[in-house]
Amino acid sequence: MRRAAELAERGLEAIAGRRNIVRASRFVLDRARLDGPNRIETNGELNVQQLALRTRMPGPVNVIDVGAHFGEWSGELLRQAEDSGVSVSLHVFEPSRYTFDRLTKALGPPTEALRMNPMAISSRPGIAVLHKPHEGAGSSSLHERPHSDEKVEEVSLTTLDIYCSSMSIKHVHLLKIDAEGHDLAALEGGRRLFAEGRVDIAQFEYNVRWVDARHYLRDAFEFAAAVDYRIGKVTPRGIEFYAAWHPELESFKEGNYVLIRRTLENHHVEAVTWWGP
Repeated sequence: MRRAAELAERGLEAIAGRRNIVRASRFVLDRARLDGPNRIETNGELNVQQLALRTRMPGPVNVIDVGAHFGEWSGELLRQAEDSGVSVSLHVFEPSRYTFDRLTKALGPPTEALRMNPMAISSRPGIAVLHKPHEGAGSSSLHERPHSDEKVEEVSLTTLDIYCSSMSIKHVHLLKIDAEGHDLAALEGGRRLFAEGRVDIAQFEYNVRWVDARHYLRDAFEFAAAVDYRIGKVTPRGIEFYAAWHPELESFKEGNYVLIRRTLENHHVEAVTWWGP
């Protein structure tokens, strides 16, 4: 039986080629894991925004967008808030000067309800170097990619704890982080907020740039456990929650994850069951 299987495997490889077999297998595996193109229209991020708008406390919904780029995510949030009749206080962060100018043109000039911050969020305040493949690149990062020819720009850093304290923000209903590998550091800079349960939902992106930062998804699980938040992956079907970290999750496949305050479990959170053990 084993011999027949080996012959069939070699025959398939001879006909299709190993590369095509790997590509086909990856396609099937991605679909089974609910990993798809990371586009806000289809990846489930809009559902996370709706959840935050639905579970708000009285008053404006406080939203922080870290790594706002050209404002795609914030623009969708403002659209959904307007459609739902919900007032929003939006704070956006974008460290690249070129990208920040584009962002300002997209979202409009700063107002009381729209705070524009030309800086990055990190685990501590200071100055850092932003590495840019080109001006306006969505993959610009505070972590250098080895053997790359990237432009550099000096940028200012602050932390979520410092910023919220300076702005008298008592509660964050939705925090979105897209920092190209610096996401964990941004979470760490808000540890006091999380420890005090002052963040309802935090969404962060996980991708191959975490390798450049020498971080693992496991680190995010440990952070979530320390501050008593649930953690799960954003999928088109809902949130795939996990009881604990597992090596199968450490794929560096681009996707979005959320930390959700446990007291929000009483609200309807559409969830899907993990396929793993």
